[in-house]
Formats: sequence, C-alpha cells, structure tokens
Amino acid sequence: MSRTKSRRLILPIAFLILTIASQAWIFSNSLMDGTQSSEQSGRVVEIVRPAYQEVLPAVNIEPTEENIHHYVRKTAHFIEFALLGFLGLLTVFFFGPKKRKPLFYAIPPVLCILTAIADELIQSAVSGRSSQWTDSLLDSAGGMTGVLLGAVTALIICAFRRKKEKNRTAGGGEKSPEAAGDHT
Repeated sequence: MSRTKSRRLILPIAFLILTIASQAWIFSNSLMDGTQSSEQSGRVVEIVRPAYQEVLPAVNIEPTEENIHHYVRKTAHFIEFALLGFLGLLTVFFFGPKKRKPLFYAIPPVLCILTAIADELIQSAVSGRSSQWTDSLLDSAGGMTGVLLGAVTALIICAFRRKKEKNRTAGGGEKSPEAAGDHT
C-alpha cells in the first residue's frame, strides 16, 4: 500500500473506531444496574446542578432534586446519541464510496434508531432499570440531531476542499484526489 493511500485511510478508520466506541459506550451505560446508573447520574448532577437550577425555572419547571436528576438523565441520553449520529455521518462521509448514493447516507440514522431500540431492550433486562419507548424517541431525536450536525460539518469540509482545489488549479497545480471526489 502506498504511503498516500495509507494516509488517506487514517481519517476514515479513526471515525469508524470512534463510532463503534460511541455505540459501545451507550451499551455499557445500558448494562449498568439501577444502583450503578443512579450513582453515575448523581456524580453528573453534582457538576451541572447550578446550570439546571437556572435553566429549569426559565422554562417553568421547579428545580427540585428529582426534576434535576430526571432532566440530567434525559440530556445525557440525547447527547450520547447525538455523538453517535455525528460520528456515524462523518464515518460514512470519509469512508464511503467515491460516488455516494443517497441511500448510503441512510446508514447513520438507521444505526441511531436501531441502537436506541436495542438500548431500551437491554435496560429492560437489567436489574433496577426500566425501558420506556419515549426514551427511544428521545435517543433517536438526539441521533438525528447529530446526523444533521455531521452533514453540516461534511458540507463545510466539501466547500473548504473545493475552494482549496480551485485555488490550486488556478495556480496551475494538478487536481488532488480530494477534489476528484475522494473524501478519504
């Protein structure tokens, strides 16, 4: 394998590893029993309590300990799935075929939805945990938000590469693999 080709594989492989790690992290959180999960949430609540004590009253929610705990857990679900969606979209962008088909970009949203369903199924089998279909919806919404942020990031990268290539070709340089449609 040439040095250039191996260098072009680093970014796609890195995003694939990060996507897999993100999904593994989600499932590892699901596998915690009720006590472990509550302890982990409690540590996060201690860090973010001041922010929630300001935000919750602004949206007409009393900042009780129970409400803060509830919204911290829901926010954590949303964020971990947003990360999965973001990484999944960028994995497809960097690792996908040179001539992408729109269907190829359906992989990250489907991954997020299936992971959300699996996450709740896992929790239903763990001691002290329960499964709620509304959590699957929230997780999926987080995943779709991440996918959209990943798509915006990919569009910015494409625009930057086109501008860079335009400047290069204006100077008489050869067309780079990136400008030829190779996002890897």
